[in-house]
Amino acid sequence: METQSSKYSSKKSSSHVSKTKLLRAGIKSDFAEYLGSVGFAREKSNDSSGLSYVFRRVLSTRHDLVDVQFDQYHRPKFIINFGSAPPEGIIDTYGREVPVNDVKIYQLVVNGRLSPSPYCRIRWFGISAIKAAIIGSEAAAKKEIDRVIHLFLEVDNWFNKGVIGSHLSIFNNPHCEPGAAKRTMITGGSWPPKGWSKEDEDAVKKAESRSSGSL
Repeated sequence: METQSSKYSSKKSSSHVSKTKLLRAGIKSDFAEYLGSVGFAREKSNDSSGLSYVFRRVLSTRHDLVDVQFDQYHRPKFIINFGSAPPEGIIDTYGREVPVNDVKIYQLVVNGRLSPSPYCRIRWFGISAIKAAIIGSEAAAKKEIDRVIHLFLEVDNWFNKGVIGSHLSIFNNPHCEPGAAKRTMITGGSWPPKGWSKEDEDAVKKAESRSSGSL
């Protein structure tokens, strides 16, 4: 027999899903259209959960990456991650050469995050229950997508000029330095990592060859 609390939980979950769908639709339409106007294209994703929407802008001097990351529990909120990769690609934390078209934001030594508040940068974009109740879920979703588009200028200024806007957080990630994890694991006697393949080993050799060639 379904209890009152389980009915409430079910209704709450359903409400979250519907508002999340509105936000996802806005990202795939209005935000994607805006990004297209400044040179980005959406990447095909291997993420079957639908929690991530990745966009890439290919320039002669770099690839700009933007990742719209939705809440893993499907609550109606998301954050914008971003970063740039050099055209020659990177050497990742395991010492592997990663072609620029395969680089992910989390692999970058320097990356950033756009948040809706300059005072609390851990906040995510989203639809609160109060806002949805006052103006309706559809209007609230559109307003939030419009806010992302307005604030994205700060991200573009960082890409093009290195300017850190008031809604941006820029992270330096020493654990992503080339070969950082490999050195740590070798020191600890746990190299190679689980699932290490010949393809991974070949990527390391390519990175080593590239490094020696630049000396």
